[in-house]
Amino acid sequence: MIPASHWLKTDFHTLFRTRADPDQAPGPRFWLAGCAEGNLCEARADLPGGLVAELEGLAAIEPPFVHPSTPVNLERYLSLLGDDGPAEYDFGLVFELQHDTPH
Repeated sequence: MIPASHWLKTDFHTLFRTRADPDQAPGPRFWLAGCAEGNLCEARADLPGGLVAELEGLAAIEPPFVHPSTPVNLERYLSLLGDDGPAEYDFGLVFELQHDTPH
């Protein structure tokens, strides 16, 4: 059985890039997703190293979160990322399959 964390990594690499796309549209500055096995975060390549280290440190101490829970450190992430204006976030399921869906 493939672990759920594998699908989070696949989703990240499929949906987002942490450096500019060929059309120069930047990826998200910070991306955090979770499952019962743990959480995954990525930061955009142009963020300062100190900020990335602080974001990753906070993410490392997050308890695993699953829908509909939210990150324990949400307000701190928003504060750190909000230096250039209000930071935005979006919560939702990456995917949800019916229990009787065949693989």
